[in-house]
Amino acid sequence: EEKTKEFYQEIQRALYNYLSVTLQIKTAETSIDNIVMQLNQIGISNEIQQNIKDVLQVCDMSLYAHISDPNSMIDLYNKANESIFLIEKSKIV
Repeated sequence: EEKTKEFYQEIQRALYNYLSVTLQIKTAETSIDNIVMQLNQIGISNEIQQNIKDVLQVCDMSLYAHISDPNSMIDLYNKANESIFLIEKSKIV
């Protein structure tokens, strides 16, 4: 169970760090809603915005409500990775 918690913490930390640097958002302003708003403002697709939101919400639920599905951890990792790749590929940021 501790490794599962560490997994979600690392995914969440990595995604928040990437997005705060990429979007130039102060750490104190890195809420899910603010990130989605910033992604929208720079023209990132709704699908990518939703993927980012989904990943961060799953991490929150897993860490704070202790709701997790170990079988979906690979899918979550892939969704986070793909979202970062697509943001980088967009060359908008």
